[in-house]
Amino acid sequence: MVKLLSLALAIGLSAVTANGMNFEKKYTLTTEFGFPVDVSVVTTDLDNDGKIDMLLGSPAGILRAEMEKDRFESKGLIYKFENNKNPNMRVGIDVGDFNQDGLKDVAYATPEGVRILENIGNNKFKDLGYVIKNDNMFVSADVHVADVNKDGKDDIIYATSSETQIWLNK
Repeated sequence: MVKLLSLALAIGLSAVTANGMNFEKKYTLTTEFGFPVDVSVVTTDLDNDGKIDMLLGSPAGILRAEMEKDRFESKGLIYKFENNKNPNMRVGIDVGDFNQDGLKDVAYATPEGVRILENIGNNKFKDLGYVIKNDNMFVSADVHVADVNKDGKDDIIYATSSETQIWLNK
């Protein structure tokens, strides 16, 4: 089970300056997945409550954390992967309003394709299954959401180790 252990102010903050940009480490997120995994992260206001939500995608599932005052607090899994054929796979995640209902849905990519978790409100999601199916089992996959053709609908960009596909939302 994915478990968010803590997110706290880091002691002994470190800073980086690169090409005129300054970054200072303020938070450290510690997660426990039980085995080495490649995770992906996206931030958004998932439930339209004005607070920043962070989604962490891993081979175990998708974990949601919400900004509470000065730190993120775990809100649990919004999706648990069943029958994962590749427990070391990278899971790419992004958000978009695919059905234009005002709620942000979650797209996640695996080597098998892209699935959509439809946001049905109250932090509940309906798995719509694979909207893009990939017959090849690539080592890594990623997904990004953008209005590629500027028609007002969120489209899907699906990338694997061998190709990148653009899928327009009709």
